[in-house]
Amino acid sequence: MSRPFHTYEEQLEKLKSRRLIIDNDEEVIKILKRKNYYDIINGYKDYFIDIPATTASGDDVYKEGTNFKDIDLLYEFDAEIRSIILKNILKLENIIKTKISYVFSKEKTQEFNYLNINNYDETKKENATRVIAEISNVIRNCMSQNYTGGRQISHYLDIHRNLPLWVLAKQLTFGNISYFYSSIEESLQKEICEEIAIEYKKEYDKTIIVDEKNMEKILRFINSIRNICAHNERLYNITVRINRDRIHRITHPHIDFTFRSKLFDVLIILKLFITRKEFQILAKEISNEIKKLGLNYSTKVFGDILNQTGIPIKWKRIIGDLLEWEEIDSKEENEKIEKFIYIKHGDEIDSLATISKIEEIYLKQEKDLTLKIAYGMKLIGYVFKLNMKKVTIENKKITEEDKDYIEILYEEKEVDKFEEENNFKGEIIKILNKKWNRSEISYFL
Repeated sequence: MSRPFHTYEEQLEKLKSRRLIIDNDEEVIKILKRKNYYDIINGYKDYFIDIPATTASGDDVYKEGTNFKDIDLLYEFDAEIRSIILKNILKLENIIKTKISYVFSKEKTQEFNYLNINNYDETKKENATRVIAEISNVIRNCMSQNYTGGRQISHYLDIHRNLPLWVLAKQLTFGNISYFYSSIEESLQKEICEEIAIEYKKEYDKTIIVDEKNMEKILRFINSIRNICAHNERLYNITVRINRDRIHRITHPHIDFTFRSKLFDVLIILKLFITRKEFQILAKEISNEIKKLGLNYSTKVFGDILNQTGIPIKWKRIIGDLLEWEEIDSKEENEKIEKFIYIKHGDEIDSLATISKIEEIYLKQEKDLTLKIAYGMKLIGYVFKLNMKKVTIENKKITEEDKDYIEILYEEKEVDKFEEENNFKGEIIKILNKKWNRSEISYFL
């Protein structure tokens, strides 16, 4: 039975009748005119529904105190996350298309090599037949439609009487290229994966092994995420399933984290492909959206929603890489042990990952102690900035306290003391030695 049409005003009254708080009728109608009732309400209401009350009434009833703004905020969070993820998946897509086109064309040198079934894995003839049919359809569509990509294909065919894969690849969908990868010879898959591992080594100075079969599952998973993003479907709490079955388990070759087919797995996979700088930007953008969400929801709601994304509370430490660090001083007084540690320059994610490793190392010593860790040191003009974390290990339990330190350096000689390693380590020890007390150190933030 089809649902009857409702005016915006009727939609508004419907929401009110379901115990949803509306602060401003005109503002909500304005939102419904732009975002579509079905998308915003049906897409993001689930968490806010009072299930027992809904079951009893036979119609949706919202949890006591739920405001329309709560649903709209989740809608906006998801839209921003989706946008961030999609632009980075497009980078991954271009990378994998480039590598597949290069490796395949280098090995299979004849014209229209992708239309020859003998150029595919002998054990995957059925898949190869499907790939060839899909590519043929793409070429036909390009030839018959008057758009930029189609005109470029037609022009290339007219001039060169050939259409190399590296020219055609731009017109192929992610799904096309994913199936193409799955159908080519294993030796070519291995070469592509080795190239990805080499580039990761250059970016992160970390040797990894990228398995060619695992890559098939990675591309299939990312293709599903790309489609969700491209069609503006709900992403934040997704668990990807293919043909009603959860996607086969992926092994992350570069990060020790169990695959759960969630949003956080997408972040991990993106790190395998994009540059270190691009990943730092991605992580910062995701972090900003999470912070905004935390500022607008109660602790419980925020925690519940974050759990649905699969993003752990210490997610930055999981996806970061270890930086160089050293114990620069220690002291023992009245059976209390303090260690002073300096982490060399790196971004926030890598610094936090390094702190986790430091905690793990000192926890194994089975002694109660305090670690005072300095990281993220920056000297910008005459402004000295330092992040600090005090880690207390007591009865094998860890507690943390954070502070930022800023000092304005008024004279050139004050700047000089932070420019030589031996000097600035001494200055850091002095700062870490000070009591963590706002009244005694006015430039703690």
